[in-house]
Amino acid sequence: MMAVCKVGVVNEDSAFSVMGRVHLAGANATQSDISSIEYQIFYTDSDTAHTTATALTVSSVIFNTLQTDGRWTEDNTGYNFRHDVASTILTDPTRKYEIEYKFTPVSGSPFYLDPVPINVKGVKSS
Repeated sequence: MMAVCKVGVVNEDSAFSVMGRVHLAGANATQSDISSIEYQIFYTDSDTAHTTATALTVSSVIFNTLQTDGRWTEDNTGYNFRHDVASTILTDPTRKYEIEYKFTPVSGSPFYLDPVPINVKGVKSS
């Protein structure tokens, strides 16, 4: 299990996307490989959860082919996982957050992606 996910800086009260490449047994994961995905957001300076564990719809966040649209700038290979996070989730620019993703494959044990750190930048007009 492997993913390439970028560290992000987002403006407070703004939506953003977490993108990555998820592999299972050396191949890119597809929708039929994953039975469920959930995420939870934590404050980086404590074990306190910012959100409860929330299920994602696999067909909405996993792509069966690698995507290479303009949102992905990591490399020319592309991504097969994209979670679009609502603007209402991270609103406090004084806190740093980590998003944890738990994947449950159709076959095998659940696994976690490396936590994705997100820093929120305050905006004066907010």
